[in-house]
Amino acid sequence: TISNPNGPYLMLDDVDIDDENGNNNGLADFGESIGMDVSLENVGNGDAINTVSILNGTGSYITVTKDSHDWPPIPGQSTLTEPGTFTLEIANDVPDQYTVNFDIELETPTKEIWNYAFDLVINAPVLTVGSMIIDDSQSGNNNGRLDPGEEAVIKIVNTNGGHCNAPDAIAQLNSMSQYLSFSNNTASVGNLGLLGF
Repeated sequence: TISNPNGPYLMLDDVDIDDENGNNNGLADFGESIGMDVSLENVGNGDAINTVSILNGTGSYITVTKDSHDWPPIPGQSTLTEPGTFTLEIANDVPDQYTVNFDIELETPTKEIWNYAFDLVINAPVLTVGSMIIDDSQSGNNNGRLDPGEEAVIKIVNTNGGHCNAPDAIAQLNSMSQYLSFSNNTASVGNLGLLGF
């Protein structure tokens, strides 16, 4: 015979990412301040009273700004979601698919303790400079090469192979050659989207 315990028994049901102050896509992305909306399921028959949840875990690219939460009563055989259970800030230079291993500890005043692991995967763009095209059709001989005395437009293909858009991207071209001068070496790329995601 299998039966639920007479007291509370809490289980981690779900963790949703709240990034409404970021790009609001429901994912943890670089440079965002996010909240974790945690859902707990009480599979026991007794109410969980004065439950405290604690977030344990660190990472080089995150700062946890709220690591504990006091829960209202969770009745037996029910699920409760608390917005902003935990909050954290993500660094701008976090690598794409950086994973933080968290442990969520749940405790009641009667010293009932439950621990659940939770992994947070963080997305970031991965920018790559690709092929270069020399456009000397307007002020040159249109041979696709830089020749002495020519003015040309240099076009460069930029790609984003990460798991997050790169908003407001800017490209800059520099050269150490004394024989080249730029009338403009900076270009606004804008929102550089994803490849294959």
